[in-house]
Amino acid sequence: MSLPRHPQVAGWLQNLDDTTRGEVDESLDYLQEHGRAASLPDVRHRIQISRHFPDMSEVRVDIDNAHLYRVLVGFGPNDVPALLLAGNKAGIGNHWYDENVPIADDRFDAYLAALARSRTISKEP
Repeated sequence: MSLPRHPQVAGWLQNLDDTTRGEVDESLDYLQEHGRAASLPDVRHRIQISRHFPDMSEVRVDIDNAHLYRVLVGFGPNDVPALLLAGNKAGIGNHWYDENVPIADDRFDAYLAALARSRTISKEP
């Protein structure tokens, strides 16, 4: 099963070199296997500035000081993680979160609304 992902995340993953993509995929596989039980250093849960706290987490892939990759993840119904936003926070530091967590929150809102609509449609006679 592939984790649901926003198109920005899918495009970001496709643009990584093969070695980096392998490292990121390994961390995403770990997230998929362990869900909310995943732990540091690969996954940090409960992004406190998210309006979806405690359901917003991040996958962390630190290759070197110039490559500090983060994938923001929302845990939706049945605790299935959805990949919402990805990028490199190197050189930006924690300001990366100030800029990107609100975007991930909006994407998670849209994802949850789409899930709710699909459930409503599937329940109609």
